[in-house]
Amino acid sequence: MVNQAMAAVAGQYLHQLVIARQITTCETALDLATLTMRSTPITAESIAAAGDLAVADVTTLPETTTKRKGGRS
Repeated sequence: MVNQAMAAVAGQYLHQLVIARQITTCETALDLATLTMRSTPITAESIAAAGDLAVADVTTLPETTTKRKGGRS
C-alpha cells in the first residue's frame, strides 16, 4: 500500500510540474497507521532550513559589481 500511496503523491507532483507549471510543496510524508499525509510548503524558511542557511541567504540577491559596457549615454 505504501507504493501505491507514494505513486499517487508522485503523480500529483508530476501534474503540478507539467500541467500547472508550479510546484508549491515538497517533502511529502505519509502515515498509513493514521491515514494522514503531510507536505511541506515551499517557502524561504523551509528552503533555508533544508540547506542549513539563514532566510536572508535565500531571499537576498547578491549585489553585482559588473558595469554595463556600451549603450547610449
